[in-house]
Amino acid sequence: MTAPGIGGKTNCCALHAYLEKKDSYMIGNRYVAMMDILGFKNMIREKALFSVVNIIRELIDMVEKYESSLLLSRRDATGIKSHSVGFRFDKMHFSDTIVCWTEPFNNDDLDDEYLRTKAFLSGIGDIIFCGFIKGIPLRVGIGFGESYIDITKGIIAGQAIIDAYEAEKVQEWVGGAVHPNCPIELIAESHGSPIIRYPVPVKETVKENDKINLDFALDWTSLAVTHEVIPGELNIRDSSNLRVLEEAFHNYLNNNLRNDIKRKYQKAQEFYEYQLKRRPRTLVH
Repeated sequence: MTAPGIGGKTNCCALHAYLEKKDSYMIGNRYVAMMDILGFKNMIREKALFSVVNIIRELIDMVEKYESSLLLSRRDATGIKSHSVGFRFDKMHFSDTIVCWTEPFNNDDLDDEYLRTKAFLSGIGDIIFCGFIKGIPLRVGIGFGESYIDITKGIIAGQAIIDAYEAEKVQEWVGGAVHPNCPIELIAESHGSPIIRYPVPVKETVKENDKINLDFALDWTSLAVTHEVIPGELNIRDSSNLRVLEEAFHNYLNNNLRNDIKRKYQKAQEFYEYQLKRRPRTLVH
């Protein structure tokens, strides 16, 4: 968006209209995901800085793949035919954290918002999956609410960011969870939902005032169970997805890890095993 020139009453009015339009995108109710790389401090201590930078680059590349190619299905007015609607979400990264968010929701089209929410949560879950098998374990918190985001100035503020951060920092595993303030009832009850009701493990060291009941987890293991294909990544319901995830668990859990770190992977494995029992798999060899 290019700002109009300044000078004279007409141009001032045009500038005011431009700023209002610009701010209408920056401020609004939206979903926000706070993604944190687990073990980042140890990476900095133990690896060459360039190696750590490459890990961050790889994670950003995964996010950008969704930015440019995530699609969602939507029925047309007849309710029979379906077509694809392009969908993208934005991001900002600093150190070991990436923040992703949707465009603001305007409540004009509830069906569209439902689909966008489902696509966003599915995309974040699949990024956790791909990060895990590539050796980049992530912990993600999801928030929803009013927020102001200005990429050019590096400003992000609002309740959605706070909720996403608080949901992320209290979790005791590799995975993701949705803050209780998120209006996800319809999504949770839908077929093939990207979130499930699950008692998300929370750190025992969390102060009483900071405790949150996280009852909904991101279904990030679903690519090894049944899910849509990631563009340019893994094949739908391919048995290799299952093998590669179980191999990743084996590698993580057989490393010489401190007990508190190993517990995070064990909790993630418990979630995966719960999903295997809960959802039937159709494997394509």
